[in-house]
Amino acid sequence: MGEVFGLAAYLGSDGLEQYRKVQSGKVDAHSPDFAYSQNCLTAWFGDRNHLDQADLKVVRELGLKFRGSNAWPQFRSLQPGYLPWYLTEGEARYLALSMEQAREVALCLNKDPNWLSGPGKNRYLVRVPIDRDGGRAWESHWLTPAPIAKTKVRAYPLDEVRLRRIGNAAVTRHGIWEVDAFYMPAQVEEEGRPYFPYSILAADHQSGFILGSALAEPSEWEAKFPPGILDCIENNNLLPNALWVRKEELRDLLEPLAARLDIEVRLTRKLPEIDRVKRAMVKYFSRSGKDSRPLKFLRGTAGSMPSRMLLAALRDIFMFSQLRKHESPYPHRPPGDSCVFAQLGKYDKPALLYKSGSLHVISVLRRETNTSTIRQAHGPEQSRRTTHEHVFLPEPVA
Repeated sequence: MGEVFGLAAYLGSDGLEQYRKVQSGKVDAHSPDFAYSQNCLTAWFGDRNHLDQADLKVVRELGLKFRGSNAWPQFRSLQPGYLPWYLTEGEARYLALSMEQAREVALCLNKDPNWLSGPGKNRYLVRVPIDRDGGRAWESHWLTPAPIAKTKVRAYPLDEVRLRRIGNAAVTRHGIWEVDAFYMPAQVEEEGRPYFPYSILAADHQSGFILGSALAEPSEWEAKFPPGILDCIENNNLLPNALWVRKEELRDLLEPLAARLDIEVRLTRKLPEIDRVKRAMVKYFSRSGKDSRPLKFLRGTAGSMPSRMLLAALRDIFMFSQLRKHESPYPHRPPGDSCVFAQLGKYDKPALLYKSGSLHVISVLRRETNTSTIRQAHGPEQSRRTTHEHVFLPEPVA
């Protein structure tokens, strides 16, 4: 990325811990996971061409003028799962105070290079506001950070009708499902703040077969993921004996649902099939040239396509590109259904068709025909090898 000039204000004990992990090398600052999880306010100083139209409009309205490189300010809010965005009024006030106090600390450090040498381990210099008769003053104190509070998962009512329907159905119990949640490496732009869809994915531990997925805006995942697991159960007509997860918050979210269906939820560090799929997904979305057309299509239509269609497109295009070249491992699936899954594994160039308000995911299989066949059908002048396209078109996303 190169050198940048500015300030990043990480918020609270969570922000401090994130910063310490980056400084110690435990977290790679260039990894996608770090980009998705940042929670801070930033003030960067760069060139004019780094600012967008909204930034330049503020500069003009305030009558400010800047000259030269690394002189143009840009202020952003970073929240987990969301792209950098403009500051709210409260964030602007907080960042202004942070910059003001950072300046005071820098002036003190310039006078005494040892000024930030703390009295003990895990104690940090904190600028504390003190209200006095004449107004507010700031003092420096060496304090221990507050303990990091465990994030509580928001509980939503379970769908009692679906649970009873699943309980009364002749559903086969089979195997272990690996389940994980992660951000999709493609942004969704709509009115408001752009975001990376947060995805839950379920895969069979033994075969690696993808059982299903669900996507949500980062602030809505707790409401969307339990119904997504119920979709996997009903669509596959299958109940797992256990769900393996690696995130505590995912375990806490799914345990009430799993208890109702007599499914064990186990916390584990290794999810080999999920990790295989994630590696393939990252590779797929990072392709360049012709193979990146589906992702470019999504970005190009973000302004005109409803966001729920974009989410469905991301899910389906991901599923199509990852289905394996074998039949469904579950004997209860009808032969025709397993045949479709076997064929889908051959389709390696997914594309999208957005027409008349409906979104289709198209998978194209290219085959080269025999040269002699072409001669018989079209004459000698058509003797070169030609590519035919066979298209699989699923149901449109409403």
